[in-house]
Amino acid sequence: MGAVKTTGVTVLGLQCLAGVGKTALALVLAEMLKPRYPDAQFYLDLKGVASEVGPKEAKAQPLTPSAAMAHVVRSYHPTAKLPDSEAEMSGLYRSVLEGQRALLLMDNAKDKQQVEPLIPPSSCLLVTSRRHFTLPGLYPKNLEALAAEDARDLLLKIAPRINSHADTLAKLCGYLPLALRLAASAIAERVDLGPVDYLRRLANAQKRLQLIDASVDLSYELLAPQMQKLFCALAVFPATFDAAAAAAVWAMKREVAQDALSRLVSYSLLQWDEAVARYCLHDLVRLFADARLAPADRDRGQRRHAEHFVTVLRRAKELWKEGVTQGLKLFDLEVENIKAGQAWAAARAEEDPAAAELCSNYPAVGVYVLSLRQHPRERISWLETALAAARRLKNRRSEGYRLGNLGLAYADLGETRRAIEYFEQRLAIAREIGDRRGEGNALGNLGVAYKNLGELRRAIDYQQQRLTIAREIGDRRGEGSTLGNLGIAYAHLDETRTRPDVPWSTTSNLSLSPARLATGWAKATPSATWAWPTQPWARPAAPSSITSSIWLSPARSATSAAKTTHSSTRAWRWISLVIASKPSLTPKPRSRSSNRSKTQRRKGPKATGHVENSRRHWRAEVVLH
Repeated sequence: MGAVKTTGVTVLGLQCLAGVGKTALALVLAEMLKPRYPDAQFYLDLKGVASEVGPKEAKAQPLTPSAAMAHVVRSYHPTAKLPDSEAEMSGLYRSVLEGQRALLLMDNAKDKQQVEPLIPPSSCLLVTSRRHFTLPGLYPKNLEALAAEDARDLLLKIAPRINSHADTLAKLCGYLPLALRLAASAIAERVDLGPVDYLRRLANAQKRLQLIDASVDLSYELLAPQMQKLFCALAVFPATFDAAAAAAVWAMKREVAQDALSRLVSYSLLQWDEAVARYCLHDLVRLFADARLAPADRDRGQRRHAEHFVTVLRRAKELWKEGVTQGLKLFDLEVENIKAGQAWAAARAEEDPAAAELCSNYPAVGVYVLSLRQHPRERISWLETALAAARRLKNRRSEGYRLGNLGLAYADLGETRRAIEYFEQRLAIAREIGDRRGEGNALGNLGVAYKNLGELRRAIDYQQQRLTIAREIGDRRGEGSTLGNLGIAYAHLDETRTRPDVPWSTTSNLSLSPARLATGWAKATPSATWAWPTQPWARPAAPSSITSSIWLSPARSATSAAKTTHSSTRAWRWISLVIASKPSLTPKPRSRSSNRSKTQRRKGPKATGHVENSRRHWRAEVVLH
């Protein structure tokens, strides 16, 4: 209405999915526009939903432009002999409407070619269609399902006794006006059918499908057989998807898939969300498509879907390495599809080796993002099915990875003893297959677990073994992480002056950098045996043979810390141990206020574990009291 009043628009188009109510809305709009066009009002069904396939004699055919124009002309000249050619009919059509303030409602248009000849010279043309198209001067309006509140109000208006069940019923109807009206009418007309009983029936997918089956079927029948097959295959997507995913499911090039998707959007069978640049099927339309999907086609589509989204999950892991939020953003966007792919693989793993391989890979390829997005219980569920799949495939290396990550998941739950069981199994497999890196990871994780149990000497023994392997294979990240964890264990034993066996002059440069003046530190530790920098945040120049450095940095001067802990031998507030890739890298000073409240202080040591199936290890940032 606003467009008509303010801009003088004379061609309005309502385009939407079947069941949204475009015809009903068009009739209401026509009634509102009627005073502005008092000379004549026309309604004509263009029959645009007649099928393009099948025997012509068995199907109602769309009206030709000539037939539509003839309907308008005969309203003015009932006895006139009308011309046969469309060109002559068009001239006569325009002549009778010239100077007329007439409103023409053309319902169920097929396409642009059917409507364009019907644009009047001065009157208003209101068009509805399930297809999306453009016309000169057209003001299009794409209709969507109702908002939840509006859907609830519609139900209660038709059948007030639905009462508190309105929200549930609206959701089951997909918020489509047609489905809502049919459901509410059934409850209103059948006094012996209660809302609870109707909801129980509607919970069945086939019952819900009946609400819109006939309406959607009209649009579906417009598609050629190959397009029908492609449309039904999209039922494997539980949520929104992009063109690349559709191309993967359809096993075709992306450009070809893009064209097919655009055609389905034009028929309003597929929805396009401009905000996120993704496609989706309405819930009820998905049921419609799935009901027409042959079992073999469904299984093939689900397999391709699962194969595609394991690569998406791998991509999320790679993006995580570049920037954590980038990887998480992709995972959050595709989470429903990823879960569906994993669930399909898990369900088929026992009988299908390829599905078992997928099932085993899902928790591995997304290890970083899954550790941040999944609850440990969900992670355990994925890992248990992956472990079973790896064993079924007799893949000992994969089995070891899954055992190690199961241990980490149980450790996150605080079930340390159970975590140790998995770490020990992981250690046994690593030694069996000669996987030294995996052996080192298992030893390090066992050390962390025993430290958390308070068995510090045993923890130190495992970490020392882990340190030996890290140095043997040149794993500098692992070496740094292990040194940090050893520091934690010794700190718990109050052996704060114990240092790992790292020669000063050979492989590492040890530089201790106090947060305050070195003089303050010297007063507190007069018996220090290591060389201390004489200026804050200075360190000795690195010899040419040194490839890495370890920095130990107190958060405050020893005198201040001693007042807090009452012991100069426990003066470290925190230690950060880092194996840096560049000897010239110097840590920046961190400001620490000596009068922070207790709730602001770090509470205790935290050791770092090793994520399996990865060469990446966490930097050990250790907190000591």
